Amino acid sequence: TNPTGTSDWSLVWNFTTTAGEPLLISPMNNQGGMPLSGIIYWKSAPSATSYAFQLSLNEDMSSPFVDLISRIDTFYIYSDLEHFKDYYFRVNASNNDGTSPWTEIRKFTTIVDSPELYSPDNAKFNVPVAGLLQWNPVTGASSYTLWVSEKSDFSSRKIEEAGLADPEFEYTGLDNYKKYFWKVRTENADANSAWSEPWYFVTAIGKTVLFSPEDNAIEVPVSGQLTWLPVVGYDSYGVQISKNSNFNGFVKDTAGIQFAFYNYSGLEEKTSYYWRVNASNENGTGEWSEVRS
Repeated sequence: TNPTGTSDWSLVWNFTTTAGEPLLISPMNNQGGMPLSGIIYWKSAPSATSYAFQLSLNEDMSSPFVDLISRIDTFYIYSDLEHFKDYYFRVNASNNDGTSPWTEIRKFTTIVDSPELYSPDNAKFNVPVAGLLQWNPVTGASSYTLWVSEKSDFSSRKIEEAGLADPEFEYTGLDNYKKYFWKVRTENADANSAWSEPWYFVTAIGKTVLFSPEDNAIEVPVSGQLTWLPVVGYDSYGVQISKNSNFNGFVKDTAGIQFAFYNYSGLEEKTSYYWRVNASNENGTGEWSEVRS
């Protein structure tokens, strides 16, 4: 155009823009507690015919361990990631006319690992009714939850403790000669881990309770019977009779007694004696009873 008029139009040319940049959908940036296997989604870009996807352990996306091109899908299914690690990903789009810039780089962190139980050993017998449960510490844990149950499905709990700062718990109040199952999970701000593999243990048989003669009894016959209350889970009993309270030397030291009594004989007249009893089974021996005289 000039003061004297306007020229004809030029020849018509055309051009096509490159594919638009994809929009990342999930996971959100800095999302924690992500599973070790899952799906990463993005929104399709205008005029895109394929996508490239990268997944890396490095924030600058160097050395991506997943580096895919010419993907038609707007998602990527990942698997076999490691516990409590940071991962970074990005996407771009392409068509016949070129490739878009990369999207923003997003980061997500995988879920913390489950604890590995440590002590007591799985299937251990003769465990004390008060003691210590221990498991290996987990990277990224802020605390732990412990369940102890008499039932393998944990439908009811003898012990239920959350927020444990250390990988151990000092328990009390369990019953003698009983099977207990236990498991632990890891807690942190993003998500709890799966439960550990459940283990079980069996507590020790109980301490024998003496019945007769009463403590400090007098005029006890030189031949007679000692009795006590039956102990759950016993196979046999042991009885010791001594002339001194520390049992340094025995008048009688008998094991393998099948019933909750012991017939003694041959004691001396007008002599003080001390006696005690314990119970045993194939897995161990219980504590000695109180000492009576």
